[in-house]
Amino acid sequence: MAEERRLVVIVTGANSGVGQGICERLVLQMAGALPPLDTPISQEDVSSATSITLIMACRNKKRAAAARTKVLDRLEQSGDQERLRERLRIEPEDLDLGSLHSVYRFCMNMQHKYGYITHLFLNAGTGNFTGVNWPLAAWQIVTEGTHALIYPRYKVQGLGAMTEDGYGLVWQTCVFGHFMMVRLLAPLLVKSPFSDARVIWTTSVEADIAAFETDDWQLFKDSAPYDAAKYQQELLSFSLDQEFAQQAETRHVRSFAIEPGVCATSIYTETLGWFLDKAMILCLHLCRLAGSPTHVVDPFKGAVGAIYVALVALSLLPSVGEPTRYGARCHWLGQEYPEKVLIDSKHWDMKKAADLKDNCNRLCDSLVQKFKEEDASEMNGVANEKEN
Repeated sequence: MAEERRLVVIVTGANSGVGQGICERLVLQMAGALPPLDTPISQEDVSSATSITLIMACRNKKRAAAARTKVLDRLEQSGDQERLRERLRIEPEDLDLGSLHSVYRFCMNMQHKYGYITHLFLNAGTGNFTGVNWPLAAWQIVTEGTHALIYPRYKVQGLGAMTEDGYGLVWQTCVFGHFMMVRLLAPLLVKSPFSDARVIWTTSVEADIAAFETDDWQLFKDSAPYDAAKYQQELLSFSLDQEFAQQAETRHVRSFAIEPGVCATSIYTETLGWFLDKAMILCLHLCRLAGSPTHVVDPFKGAVGAIYVALVALSLLPSVGEPTRYGARCHWLGQEYPEKVLIDSKHWDMKKAADLKDNCNRLCDSLVQKFKEEDASEMNGVANEKEN
């Protein structure tokens, strides 16, 4: 029975940064290597699960294999008090959010291999950062202090970048690829053997309502596409949560937004270079020592909010219609904790959410039909070659 009711968890971008942190923290939490979550345990709830299949969805096979090894090594070093290793399966899978056909095939593969999914962590993405406005950086740091390393206005982002599919690069990898996954994997979420299933979007403290205009929903013209994409993720998360609640079939599926605070990840390393990247990490540590709870620095600590939302009893989480995200926070000495963040009503724009979701739905429907036809044609071609 326990085997049939194991957690089946998908994490995108699982081979580095916060995605890697989510995988490691999830496994260690279930292994009893971290302080227990303060939550009532129900036999119907995901909090009662004792076994897990962890699907690490990554673009790079070698990095995915290395990430899998890192998770297992960390579990072994923890002592594995609950002997989770015997009930743990880790499956690296190919997923490139820069190719929507890859997204489609990944989801079809999941439908073929698994009877249900309990958790879908939508974490991967790109920022298309191209440089730093150093004079503005100096001015903002001098005038705003630690605040400048939470909401930096000096990061320069590329304009008009697109994928091979012809859509906005940051928008497709952060927003639409994940939206498409939710739509295609919803039938598996519905079949969760527990009382609920959870979709968890990794957004950001930088999610910015001012950066998103409805007529530029793919963010081609936006000077801060990353900030706007993170805001779009929140809009879609809250909107989908309400949509799920309105239909009897999906009423037990919930959608949540989390953010990892300010972490040192590889998303900005290529822009800064090795030396400046290390200098940035030092600055983040100094901000935390100065009393900023948002500067968690370590992506493993940054995953604390995501794992809290994933594993606590549903009764402890926000109700449908309450625009809330959970953030990762840290005491000055480094002890991490999740924090519930109520989002200002001005930040929650129902019309923008509806328009964005409608656009995404139309595009998703047309692409799914296209990929079905392409794959059917490819299969027919292979069959004809075998016959000949």
